[in-house]
Amino acid sequence: MFVYTQKDSSILDRQTAMLKSPVFGKDEEFCFKFKFFDSVIGDGNTSLTVEVNPLGSSGNGAEIWRLNMKNTGQWQQASAPVPRVNETFQLTIRVEWSIGQVGSISVDEVVIGAINSSCSSK
Repeated sequence: MFVYTQKDSSILDRQTAMLKSPVFGKDEEFCFKFKFFDSVIGDGNTSLTVEVNPLGSSGNGAEIWRLNMKNTGQWQQASAPVPRVNETFQLTIRVEWSIGQVGSISVDEVVIGAINSSCSSK
C-alpha cells in the first residue's frame, strides 16, 4: 500500500485525499504501522490521519492516529493500535490539505502486526 498526494499554489481551496484498506473481519485487533514523509510548507493545519470505518456507518470513522504536517523533509515511523470493532471495517488514511499550505505527503511500508509495547498512537 502506498499513497502520494500533492498540492500546489494553483489549488486555492481545501483538498482531501483518501486511501482505503481491504475489509477486515469483526473483532480483529492489530497494530497498524507505516512510514510517512512530508514536505508541507505555508500557514495552515494540513493533517494526516488514520481512521477505523465500520462498513455499516456513514461519514468519517473513529480517528486512531493524527498528526499535523510540519515540513520535516524526512521519513518518519508511526504506529497505532487498531481496537476491536464488532462489525467488519476498513482503515482509511486521510490527508486534509489546508488552504494556505502546499507540498507533498507520502505514506509507505504499511505493516499490520500484533499489538505489543512498540505499538502506540503517538
